Amino acid sequence: MDKAVKNYLDAVPDSRRERLLSVRERILKLHPNVDESMEYKMPTYRLATGWISIGNQKNYVSVYTCGPHHLAAFREKHPKIKGGKGCLNFKDNDEIALDDLEGVINHALLESGH
Repeated sequence: MDKAVKNYLDAVPDSRRERLLSVRERILKLHPNVDESMEYKMPTYRLATGWISIGNQKNYVSVYTCGPHHLAAFREKHPKIKGGKGCLNFKDNDEIALDDLEGVINHALLESGH
C-alpha cells in the first residue's frame, strides 16, 4: 500500500475505514495492476484509460469518477444512494453494494471517453 494512502486510511474513523478498505480491496481485486496514489488528496486508482478515487467525508464514504456516465447503471439500480455529478456518497447506514459497484469501478478505469 502506498504510504500516503496508508496514512490517510489510518486517520479515518474505524467504521468508515472498514468501508473504504472494502472498496479499495474490490478495486485491487479487479485491477491488480492499478496505480495507487493520493492524486486528488484521497486514495486514487489509475490506469492509462481512467481513474477512480475513494474518500472519507464527515458523514459518508464517497466514490469519485470523472463523470456521471460511469455511475448511470449503478444509480438506476440504487436510486436512494445520493451523490454529485461524478460521485456516489454512501452514508454510514447505506449498504455499499460492492458487486454492483464493480460496474462503476470497471467503467471508470477502463472507459476513457467522457
